[in-house]
Amino acid sequence: MVENFEVLSKDAAHIQELKDLVLDMAFHGKLTNQTSEDESGELLLQRIKSKQEQLNKEGRIGK
Repeated sequence: MVENFEVLSKDAAHIQELKDLVLDMAFHGKLTNQTSEDESGELLLQRIKSKQEQLNKEGRIGK
């Protein structure tokens, strides 16, 4: 489908195919480059949870 991107983007009948292509590429990490400096999704979630707990303890956010 990537080879036909230009055709898909110009033909309204193929908009759903184009949406599906973009979603598939996103889920497979093909829309951006990943470097060795990037953290994993798991580490990111841990950092978010820790920050939420901290803000909750400080009374700055609710549960």
